[in-house]
Amino acid sequence: MGKPQNERKPRKDTNVLVVSGRMTRKAEQHGAMATLGLAVHRIKSEKGEWVEATFFLEVKVFGKAAKNCLKYTGKGSPVLLTGDLDIEEYHLKLGGELAYYDEEKKRPVMMKSPVVLTDDVQFLNG
Repeated sequence: MGKPQNERKPRKDTNVLVVSGRMTRKAEQHGAMATLGLAVHRIKSEKGEWVEATFFLEVKVFGKAAKNCLKYTGKGSPVLLTGDLDIEEYHLKLGGELAYYDEEKKRPVMMKSPVVLTDDVQFLNG
């Protein structure tokens, strides 16, 4: 049984993600849901030196928070959100052909992408 379109699945206590970052684009409306990209920065040690790493997350926002994201945010807006981490699978297509071919398995494979599902977005002063 698939999950209903434009509804947030119930949160489990063992899968809670809290993350802050800046929006990489204006939120887009998809029915009662909004999607946005989030850039998250992290400082890490690499070969004895501190370097900055940036990660990009896809976020699906539901409920009133979706409406507020569409109305009050834009590219570069700093946000803090609490949500669930989910994995979506998809095939990449390039010119009608599958773009990702696993040489070891000798067949095309599905790509997996992390997605954050939330109905809790806080707008930060940036």
